[in-house]
Order: sequence, then structure tokens, then C-alpha cells
Amino acid sequence: LVDPAARTNLTTSVGYTWCIDMFSQYSKMRDLRRIHSPSFMTGGSTWRLVLFPTGNVAECFRDGWEAAVSVYLEVPNLRAQPDGWERKHKLSLIVHNQADPSRNVVRQHLATWNAGVPD
Repeated sequence: LVDPAARTNLTTSVGYTWCIDMFSQYSKMRDLRRIHSPSFMTGGSTWRLVLFPTGNVAECFRDGWEAAVSVYLEVPNLRAQPDGWERKHKLSLIVHNQADPSRNVVRQHLATWNAGVPD
């Protein structure tokens, strides 16, 4: 996660690792929609990862692709941020497959979060 420091031109790099024990068991739980990581701080804001073990159904139907694991970065208290609050990030996400590292997935994404606007 790369976080431009608030009100400066400095860039801060932050690493965060979320290990999910027994992940394969989650994908078998049909009633489990999402899992939240523990919250972490960077750039003066609280963040967390949201994981959909069997995919984000709404996006699968909208975009016409097969269900697969989906991971998002979110601000848990986004609606509570003051007017004008904004954070821009370049997110690099690595999903490590312990059973078969050749199936690891790396994605990068540029995003802006604004007060009062959900992810």
C-alpha cells in the first residue's frame, strides 16, 4: 500500500500482511459472504481488507465473470470522515497460494477514497 502523506508531496510505503488460516474451508461455507481483516493504520486513517471467499456475487453478475475470491481495501468509518477528507493510494495486492505458488496473484490498482462515498 502506498499512501501519499496528508498535505505533503511525500509518499509513504506501508506493508500489511493478513494470514488467513484454513482459507480453503471458507470457500466451502456457502453462508459466509465476507471476512474482514483486523484494522490497521496508515496516513492517519484506519483501513481494513474485505475478502469475499467465493467472490462478490454482485460484481460477478454485473461483469459476467465466474465467481472467484474478491479482495477490497476499505475505510471502515468512511462516512464519519470530515468533509473534504480524501486519500489517494496505489494498492499492490498479492494473494499467495501456499498449496501452489505458481497460482499466486498480483494486482495493482489506483484508487481515491472520499468522505461520505462508500467503496
